[in-house]
Amino acid sequence: MKKVYCMHCGYPNKYGDHFCIKCGAQLVYGTSEQQRVNPKTTSQNKNIFQNATRTINSWTGEDKSVQINLKNFFAQVWKSHTEAEAENIFVAGTQTTTPTLDMVSSKPVQPWLYSRIFLGFLVILALLYFSIDAFQDSLDLAFVMILCISVPVTLVMFFFEVNVFKNISFYLTTKIFLIGGLMSLIVTLLLYSILGSNPKFDILGSLSIGFIEETGKLLVGCYFVSKMRLTHVFNGMLIGGAVGAGFAAFENIQYATKFYRYISDSDAIIIAVVRCFSSLGSHAIWCAITVAALVLVNGNRRLTFSNIANISFFRFFLCSMILHALWDWDISTSTLKYVLLICVGWLILFVLIHTGLREVKFIQKQLNDQTN
Repeated sequence: MKKVYCMHCGYPNKYGDHFCIKCGAQLVYGTSEQQRVNPKTTSQNKNIFQNATRTINSWTGEDKSVQINLKNFFAQVWKSHTEAEAENIFVAGTQTTTPTLDMVSSKPVQPWLYSRIFLGFLVILALLYFSIDAFQDSLDLAFVMILCISVPVTLVMFFFEVNVFKNISFYLTTKIFLIGGLMSLIVTLLLYSILGSNPKFDILGSLSIGFIEETGKLLVGCYFVSKMRLTHVFNGMLIGGAVGAGFAAFENIQYATKFYRYISDSDAIIIAVVRCFSSLGSHAIWCAITVAALVLVNGNRRLTFSNIANISFFRFFLCSMILHALWDWDISTSTLKYVLLICVGWLILFVLIHTGLREVKFIQKQLNDQTN
């Protein structure tokens, strides 16, 4: 009997069926040559990825895999944009520029301005580097400071653009980046003084670091969510990203300058470079995941512990904590470990971006139903 294989799970279905009897996905009919090939043997890696996104997405209340199209997501980065377009992004979030809910876009987000911010940092760093090399000027510390904040600031701009509700101004975001980052660092130090710290980077020491630091950032995120009465996933993602990026910026500076007087300038720059690029998938991403999940489970209710004490939130928090612990665990310091951890963090973040867009569509559907 002729079979048609499901492109989603690889199950052989009866030819002529429209949907897979195993997973319910719509069946795709191609050429006879395509139908003679079982896609299950050629799409195992894709299925692993789909299963991962489906599992993470199920924590948000939707039992289906998430299609992550990176080419479409980053499409605007490679296009030319005017200064007026950039200014329109920066002025969003004020009383006069915040759109109404029915005007919020539910289209896939395509941020781009963050890439120009990062490019600007690269230009500044290049000028400082050549100035140091050409004139033997003592700009090493300035170079290190700019390097330490370049990626955290870029990520703040990224999360600001991703917030499709455009209801939080860049001025307020900057305040949260600076004040929230410092507050989270202070809260973390207080937690260390109360709970103690394990100087070893073994599994137990790394888990304690992950728990304390992620809890410190979460508490500050809770403060801003409660104070601002945020109810949207994208809002939580922005606040968490800003707090985490601020934490990363201050920590980067701390590490880069801690032994500045005792090591060579080149070693200090190497430390700053490592801290800079590791920020791509560390504190800002982990905190964005946690606070976005916090807002997701809390909804439009007053923020209380009982409202967020459910398994969905704790799964996301546990993910951030474990990613942090694995990052610090000295079982391996290979570049591959950090690349994999960065990829996992971004995978979870993309699923939450999908959840945020799903929330927008749900809100607009409710508004349409009320209008009709």
